[in-house]
Amino acid sequence: MLKRTSFVLLILFTTATLAAQSKKLRPGFNLFSKEQDIQLGKESAAEVEKKMKVLDNPELQAYVRGCLKIR
Repeated sequence: MLKRTSFVLLILFTTATLAAQSKKLRPGFNLFSKEQDIQLGKESAAEVEKKMKVLDNPELQAYVRGCLKIR
């Protein structure tokens, strides 16, 4: 249980950090087309959903969104 909680907190922290940094990023060189990026994202999401439990918790989602609005 502690490992799962730690993992969820790590994901939340990482998501918040990346979202904050995304405002600083500028478009640049990309090896993939937009369609390839979308397909890779769908495949990665499917793999994560197979291996891990995905939380559908509106209260948690609202908290994360609130954290992102602070910056």
